[in-house]
Amino acid sequence: MEQGVVNDVLAIKMNAESLQFAEESFDTVFGIGSFFMIENRKEAMKEMSRVTRKAGRIGIAEPMCTTNSIPDELKKYELLGSYKKWLRSLEWNCKLFYGHGLRVFESFYFS
Repeated sequence: MEQGVVNDVLAIKMNAESLQFAEESFDTVFGIGSFFMIENRKEAMKEMSRVTRKAGRIGIAEPMCTTNSIPDELKKYELLGSYKKWLRSLEWNCKLFYGHGLRVFESFYFS
């Protein structure tokens, strides 16, 4: 155990829009490379807020936030249609946090 954290992780498959945990179950909730794939992000954020303890932290590393336009060579693929609904601006994601009473400590686009 280091800094009060046990290095045990339990992976559970669950719907992000309907988390099967009690309210305020976690000190920290985070998503890395998965939040953009959630159909109803607003509901998922509501659930993340619900299961996070007061004064807890929620973190999201969102790879689909971009200011870049879609490269022409990718526009021909049918799959791109579904990506359009996933692509969100940094501002959109921050507003989602603010809308749930959360503070954003840091937000940026990777270069």
